[in-house]
This record gives sequence, C-alpha cells and structure tokens, in this order.
Amino acid sequence: MTQSSGEQITQAINQLWKSRTGLLTSLDTAHLAGYALLILGFFDWIALMIPPQFLNPTWEFSLFGQLIERVPVPLIGLALIFAGGRDDRKGWELPALKAISWLTLGVGILYFLMIPWASVNTFRIYRQNNEQINQQLIQGVEQIAQVRSNLDSVQTEEDLAKLIGQVSNQVVAPTDLSAPVASLKETLATSLAQGESDLKSQAEATRSQQRIELFKNSGKWNLGALVSGTILILIWKSTPWARSAS
Repeated sequence: MTQSSGEQITQAINQLWKSRTGLLTSLDTAHLAGYALLILGFFDWIALMIPPQFLNPTWEFSLFGQLIERVPVPLIGLALIFAGGRDDRKGWELPALKAISWLTLGVGILYFLMIPWASVNTFRIYRQNNEQINQQLIQGVEQIAQVRSNLDSVQTEEDLAKLIGQVSNQVVAPTDLSAPVASLKETLATSLAQGESDLKSQAEATRSQQRIELFKNSGKWNLGALVSGTILILIWKSTPWARSAS
C-alpha cells in the first residue's frame, strides 16, 4: 500500500467519524424531542379523563374519539425515542427504553380492546338519540292534539283569539279576527295538521342526520384504533434491543 493510499483511507475514516458524531448529536436532539412529545401526550390523556364520567355512553364515545385523534403525537414521539437504537444512550435511558417498549405493547392492545367498547357505545347512543327524538315528537304531537281538542269547543271570537295566542305565544285581539269563526277554525285546523306533518318530518330528518354522523365517526375511530394498535404493536416488535437493555 502506498503512502497516498494510506492517507486517503485515513481521510475517509476521519470523515466517517465526523459524520457519525454529527448523526449522534442529531439523535440526542431527536430523543429529547421524542420524550417531550410522549410526556405531553400523557398529560393530554390525563386531562381528557378529568372529570371521569364512566357509564355515560356519550362521554365514553367522545373520549374514545379524542384518544384516536391525538394518537399521532405519541407515535411521532416513539419514533424519535427509538431512533438510532442503543447507540450513545445515557445510563438512565436503558431502563426507560425497556419500560416504554413494554408500555407500547400494552397501549397497542388497549386500542384493540377499545374497538368493541366503542361499538357497544355507538349502539347505546343510537338508541338514546332515538328515544330522545321520539319523546320530543310525542310531546309535540300531544300539544297539537290538545289544541285541536280545544278548537272543537271554540264558539266565540274571544275563545279563538285565546287559543291562537296559545299556539303562537302571542296576544291576539278579537279585532284581529276579521273572518268568520268557522272559517278561522278551519284554517287553524289545517295549520295544525301541517304543523304535525312538519314536526314528524323534522324528527325524521334529525334522526337521519344524527345516525349518519354517529356511524361515520364510529367507523372512522374504529379504523383509527385498529391502525394505531397495529402500529404500536409493530413498534414493540421492532424494539427487542430496548427490552434487553440492562
């Protein structure tokens, strides 16, 4: 080997060493950022659960959705933490990495378990929404039926003015009623029938809108839980070096 060749090899080794040193310095920054994201994500999870309202399907379903929506932050944090393997790790990191790797498996399994939990809550909320809409519809129909019943007993303009005032929540003077009482009663009866029809149409529209929104979110979040759980378990599977750290 000539002296020139030896100098070239030495320069190449020095360059590789400088590159490795720069890379390790960059990894230190990445690791710190990863730990910060993981800690901030943990604080966010705790805040979501305060105050707890377990057994409330609406709160549980909303919690599930927010946990799914916030999963990118801890995933990025884990990617940054495990970047670079065991190279140039500080002493306190070795047991921390082992714990984080096992925690990744636990959270991944938890995301899978949340899928049936969220599905049950989806149907509980669906039934709850239907019951609420039905109750409101029944109350509205009963009110209209009561007005219709009172309409049959109306004989004078004063009685009709009071009844119209109850329906419109406004004071109606008998002088405002220029048409014959029989004609006004017929008009009011037609309005009540139209109001009942509109009430039922609005109830069905609300029911349809709530159903679409509920099942859309349920499907999106369930798929998100499936993807998140899979990625977390794959991260755990790819970090056996962290679990063997001592």
